[in-house]
Amino acid sequence: MGLTGFAIACFAGIIVGNPANTVLIRSLVCMFACYLLGSIVGAIGEWVVNQHLSEYKARNPIPEYQSERAEIIEVDEAPGAVTQTAQPAQAGAGERRAA
Repeated sequence: MGLTGFAIACFAGIIVGNPANTVLIRSLVCMFACYLLGSIVGAIGEWVVNQHLSEYKARNPIPEYQSERAEIIEVDEAPGAVTQTAQPAQAGAGERRAA
């Protein structure tokens, strides 16, 4: 917002025909004032959004969900032991079978 205030003040000062030093001094003052105003408006906006989010989270809690896959399975086998043997692949409909 500060840069916008600076640009508008410069443009207005040049259009009116003020001297360059007057235009720049007034533009810098306007830039500082618009910066402060923008900071205040931004802080208020951030506070409003945070309040809305906290109220939304309070009204719509995420339910605790635990999948069956999340459970730990205990196995009484040695590490690296093979538990299942591979099934032989069956030929599909489009594949040739050995004669």
